Amino acid sequence: MTLIERHFKKAATNQVLLILSVFAGFSYALMALLAYSPASQFDVNHFLDLKFFYTQETFLNQIASINVIQARIYQMIHFVDYLFILTFYPLLALVMARFLQPQRLQLTWIAIAAMTSDLIENLIIDYHLHFPPLAFLATLSGFFTALKFSLLILAILALLIFKKRGNTDVQTSI
Repeated sequence: MTLIERHFKKAATNQVLLILSVFAGFSYALMALLAYSPASQFDVNHFLDLKFFYTQETFLNQIASINVIQARIYQMIHFVDYLFILTFYPLLALVMARFLQPQRLQLTWIAIAAMTSDLIENLIIDYHLHFPPLAFLATLSGFFTALKFSLLILAILALLIFKKRGNTDVQTSI
């Protein structure tokens, strides 16, 4: 077990998990409100973040079809999404650190890799909301979106498959 994995394990207290859960839940609800509210004037079909994979052509067409108001709304959604990313994935890593078998703690890195993929995807989309499109970045965005979802599924499967049995042996105070 590396030093960082030990810190994950030590940080996975009930209070920390609760705080991260509240912020992740709040940011997710706020994103949904911004995206799906009739007042938002945002067509969720343009929301690339929810597609499992997309091609360079799909990316460039979606970005080109977004008007200035929709781009601002997309940017607001991403602002909240950054809060979600920075709370949800660490929450997932800490839950994994708390509940995985000790010899499987290195699997917590899957959640961190998913977080990194999600951040890169958002940064690429945000760049294209304000600057001329770059084809290679459009391709990378589709790759990082698929990687994000694949790693998320893998992290959840690892948690289900390698969950330790019985007592979690975790302190409950900060």
